[in-house]
Amino acid sequence: AHRALAKLTVLGRYQLLVGRDVEDRIEFSTIIKRSIRGAIVVVVALALLSWIFLSRSVLRKVDAVAASSRQIIAGDLTGRLPVDRAGDEFDRLAETVNTKLDEINRLHSGLQEVSQNIAHDLKTPLTRVRNKLDEIARTPPAPEAMEDVLSSTIDECDQLIRTFEALLTIARVESHSSGLALEPIDLSVLVADMAEFYEPAAEDAGLPLRADIAPGLA
Repeated sequence: AHRALAKLTVLGRYQLLVGRDVEDRIEFSTIIKRSIRGAIVVVVALALLSWIFLSRSVLRKVDAVAASSRQIIAGDLTGRLPVDRAGDEFDRLAETVNTKLDEINRLHSGLQEVSQNIAHDLKTPLTRVRNKLDEIARTPPAPEAMEDVLSSTIDECDQLIRTFEALLTIARVESHSSGLALEPIDLSVLVADMAEFYEPAAEDAGLPLRADIAPGLA
C-alpha cells in the first residue's frame, strides 16, 4: 500500500480524480529527520568529548602554572612557567611572564653584586676610621692636634660617601635605570682620586703606590 495525495473534481456527469504517489517523499522526509537526529547526537557527543579534553588540558596547564608560581613565590627566581610550544594563549602568556622573570632575576643578581661590592670596598676605609676613633678614645690627642685628627676623620668619611655614591651610580647604569644624566668627565681627576683612595690600603699592605697622570685626559 502506498500513500498518495489526490483531488477529486466533478465534471458534469463525470468525476476527475488526479493523484500522485507521495510514499517516496514521505520516506525521504523520514530519512532526513533520522539523519538530523543522528547528527545532533553525534555533534553533542563530540562536543562533550572535546569539552572534557579541553577542560583537562586547560586544568593541566593551570596546575603547572600554579606549581611554578608557588616555586617562584618561595624564593626560587630560577623557576619559569612551562611552555608547551603549542602557540596558544597560555604559551604567549608564559613567555611574557618568563621574560619579566629573567629581567627580575638579572636585577636581583645585580643587586647582590652591588651589595657585595659595597661591603668589600667600604670595609677597609670603615676599619681605618674605626681604628682611628678607637685610638682617639684610648689616647686623646692634644687639644692643638684635635682639629687635625677630626679633619682627617671627616675626610675619610667624605671618601666613604663618594665611594658609596659611585657604586650606586654604577649599579643604576648597569641596570639601565632611567633618569641618569651622563656627561663627559676628566679622566685625570678620576684616576687621581682612585690613586688617592687606594694609597692608604697600599700603605697598610707595605706596598708603594705612585701616580703619574697627565692632565686633561678625556
